[in-house]
Amino acid sequence: MFADEYPMAILEDRFRVRLEDAEGGFTIVESMMAAGILLIAIVLTITPLAISMRTIDRAKDTTVAENIAQARIEEVRSLVYDDVGNVGYAPDGILARTEIQNVSGRDYTVETTVQYVGSLTGLNVVAQGGDGVEGTYDLGVNYKSVVVTVSPVVGSAKPVTMETIVSPPTIGALETVAVVQVDLDLYEPYDPYGDPPPKVQIVGPNTYVSSDANLSQYFAGVDLGTYTIQTFGSTDWLIDPVSISSGATFVDAIGGWNAKRTVRLYQPASLTMTVNDQDTGLPITNASLTLLDLSSGWTYTGSPGEYSFSDLVPDLYRVTASASGYATTFVDLDVPGFGGGTSASGTIDMEVQAFTGVDYVFTVNYVGWSSYVINGARVEVVHPTLGSWIGYTDENGQVTLNIPASTGSLTATASTVWGHGDAVWSFSTGSGSGSRTLQVSKPSGTDRFRLRYGPVGPNGFYEYRLGGSSGTWVRIPANYLGNVTFILAENYGQLVELKAFCDTASYPSSPLSSTSTTLNNYNKTWSVSGSC
Repeated sequence: MFADEYPMAILEDRFRVRLEDAEGGFTIVESMMAAGILLIAIVLTITPLAISMRTIDRAKDTTVAENIAQARIEEVRSLVYDDVGNVGYAPDGILARTEIQNVSGRDYTVETTVQYVGSLTGLNVVAQGGDGVEGTYDLGVNYKSVVVTVSPVVGSAKPVTMETIVSPPTIGALETVAVVQVDLDLYEPYDPYGDPPPKVQIVGPNTYVSSDANLSQYFAGVDLGTYTIQTFGSTDWLIDPVSISSGATFVDAIGGWNAKRTVRLYQPASLTMTVNDQDTGLPITNASLTLLDLSSGWTYTGSPGEYSFSDLVPDLYRVTASASGYATTFVDLDVPGFGGGTSASGTIDMEVQAFTGVDYVFTVNYVGWSSYVINGARVEVVHPTLGSWIGYTDENGQVTLNIPASTGSLTATASTVWGHGDAVWSFSTGSGSGSRTLQVSKPSGTDRFRLRYGPVGPNGFYEYRLGGSSGTWVRIPANYLGNVTFILAENYGQLVELKAFCDTASYPSSPLSSTSTTLNNYNKTWSVSGSC
């Protein structure tokens, strides 16, 4: 029995020692359990972290792919029509079908696919045909669809796809007719009227009336010639004067071409003004009011005592009142403003000039190769407390302002809307009349245009336009010698069109002369042929 019990006693003693030793630290079993728990925690943390890293990586790939695709789309839009195509494919062009781009060490596959859409034969390939109008005569337009797909070479991000359509300059092979598209811009800066757009007609060698009263109206198979865009039928919508003066209401139907014009329409508003003496409250009956559309720059000066105005484009107007013996005063009015209705009213209180006035004659000119007086320049004289006096030069380049006598701290500024740099003069007046020539300048980085020997003022005028049919015609009244100057920012290669008119009766269909040129960072001169 002793032999059997001895090992057990020894084991009990050793186990007791181990238990006593365990009171000062961890056992092997406890340490292994703790390590296992820690390992499980690490594994559970690494998995979502890895997923998050992959998600961030995919998002970065998607962003880069979008940027590459957008850059390729912009590149395509900058190409001429004939260059939009894949090398060795139909349509042929300069774009590679597949290429690899490297961005920040990562490779991306860029696929650019160009295909014809629309019609190649004059028959509809798609329901709406080449001219965009289903069921109407279709000339067959060879549009090009460009699809750009970008995907990372390595990674799980989904491909990014973008598409654009390139329209051709000509429409099939039919050179005896044209397509005209008229887009309507309904100008409603305040409460919308809720009225649908009107039908449009184009009047020229023939008259064509649109079949639908939509914002985009199409005329297919139009005979060649020059057409005037008009509203058709009974409607409250009128064509904006800015569209008329810019030439947007005229369109040339050229064989085999798509002609597109955007015309702004408005519903007319009216304005009635009251002009009073600020001190007495009594009406002033002989004031002259000038309306300035602060959005378009259109101006109208009424006759003395004319205080009611109709057929106005809804907008924010600056109404300036001037009258002998009173300081020039203005007020800004919303016409007609919010709240419904088509009319507005306003009041201007004029302050009696608390000074003795003297007449100052200001002449505004530009001196380049020679001196040119400017018709239509704005001259403003400002005093810090007494107010301001504004006038516009006549065909002799002169304007007379009645300003305070024997007064200092006056500043005269001459400016134009035709790119000239302002002329500024600080001065004091004496007890008698005076005169001053204010010379506007040519700012740096600009080209000066000099137009001469043209229509004689005050009825003659010029117009210029930048950028072709997408530009806006700008009018300049001629001086007494038929000369004008204007300044344009340097923009090499930009098209500039010029026209000269004897009077408004000949506008816009019968210019005295016309020409065009391109900017080349040099000053330009146009000597107009003919006379009025």
